[in-house]
Amino acid sequence: MPLSNLSGKTYALTAFTRMPPLKTFGLRLVFALIRLSLQPPEVRGFISGVIISAVTAIVLQLLHALGLPMDAIMREGAWLLAPSAAAWFVGLTIHLLAFGIVGAIVGHFYQPTWSILGRIGIIQKNLVELSFIHFARWVIIPRTAFPRLAESQPQEHLHYDYLMFESNFNGAWEKYIDAFSQVVPGGMDNIWRWSVKYPGSRPISPFLAYIRNCQYDTDYYYSAYPGASTNDIRSALQLTDELTKFVATSATLPAADFARAYNRFLARVQNCLSKTAPGSASLSSPMSGMPIYEPIVPLAGTGQVAHV
Repeated sequence: MPLSNLSGKTYALTAFTRMPPLKTFGLRLVFALIRLSLQPPEVRGFISGVIISAVTAIVLQLLHALGLPMDAIMREGAWLLAPSAAAWFVGLTIHLLAFGIVGAIVGHFYQPTWSILGRIGIIQKNLVELSFIHFARWVIIPRTAFPRLAESQPQEHLHYDYLMFESNFNGAWEKYIDAFSQVVPGGMDNIWRWSVKYPGSRPISPFLAYIRNCQYDTDYYYSAYPGASTNDIRSALQLTDELTKFVATSATLPAADFARAYNRFLARVQNCLSKTAPGSASLSSPMSGMPIYEPIVPLAGTGQVAHV
C-alpha cells in the first residue's frame, strides 16, 4: 500500500556526509548502475549482454593461454579475415555484438528480478510507493570542487569528498526517515555505506541520530503547492488531462448527449476531486490518505448525478 501523509505541508531536508576519496568510486559505480537501470529494457539487455560477452572473452583467452588448441575469438574473426591480430579484433567485435543483440532481444521480453539491475528496479518501485516524497537526490561533491567566490579566496585542501542529500517531503521528519529505513533499507545502505561512521539504516535509532547530526537547516524553501501532497498533485494532473479530453469531445454534443457524457466524466474523475486546505474534505481515502469527495454515479435515464 502506498504510504502518504494526511497533512499536505511540505518540508525540505539537506544533509552532508563525508567519504574517503577511494570509497567515492564505489558510490559512483552505484550511481552508474542506477542510471543504467533507468534505461529502456532493450538497452539494459544489450549492455548486460556485452558485459557477459566480455567476461566470456576473458575466460576463453585464459583457456587459450592454458593450452586450448584454438583461439575461439580468433576463430570467430576468421570468418571474415585470415588469422591475424586484425582477425582477433574482428572476432572480439562479433563476440560482443552477438551477445549484446541476444541480450537486447531477451531484455525486451524478460527482466530478471534476481539480477543487480532487477534489484535496483524493485528499490525504485518501492521508492515510488513512498508517495509523500516530492523530490530526492544525492550528489557527490569532490573535495577539490567546492566553489571559490574570488581568486583571493584561499584554495581549500580537504581530506574527504562529500555526499549531499536533498529531499522535499510531506509529514513528520522522523516518519520520513523511518519510511526510508523500513521500505528501502538496502538502497539506503548501498548509497550511504561509503560515508564515514554510517551506522546502517537498521535499527532506526542510530540512523535517525546519524542523519540528524549531518543535517543542515534549510534557510529558504519554496513550494509551488505548499498545501498539496504528491497524491494531490498527481490527481490534479490526471483531472486536467481528463477535462481537456472531455472539452474536446463534448463541445458539439446535443444537450442530452452532453449530460450523459458529463456524468461519465464525473464518474471517471471522482477520485481526483479533492481539496488540500486543512479540514476541507468530507472523508479520507484509506489507501492514500488523500481527501476525496463521495463517489458519484449517473442516474439512469436522467441528466442528474447522485452521491452514494
